[in-house]
Amino acid sequence: MYEKQLFLTIAMFCIILYVIYNTFRGIYMATVSIRMDDSTKAAFEGFCDSVGISVSAAVNMFAKMTVRENRIPFEITGDPFWSEENQARLRESMAQAKAGKLTKHEISEVL
Repeated sequence: MYEKQLFLTIAMFCIILYVIYNTFRGIYMATVSIRMDDSTKAAFEGFCDSVGISVSAAVNMFAKMTVRENRIPFEITGDPFWSEENQARLRESMAQAKAGKLTKHEISEVL
């Protein structure tokens, strides 16, 4: 009977230590403050909610992946709409439209 009580006491002590450790291990975490526009913040919070993580967890994932890979973990490119190639195509299309050189298409051709 004494061994069983001793085992339970040691088990409870270990559980208490585990809880204390997990409670206080995050106490030394730094706080980071960032600025972003309200609409981006709201959209980002909505995305994070939809995948079941906090904004803080998402930013931490980004930071850890950046450090691990030693790079931004995604490709950063300009908006292709503003590329010179696309702008030239748009100018050409507008000129054709103004000249009345439009071609009628059925929706099934586009899909």
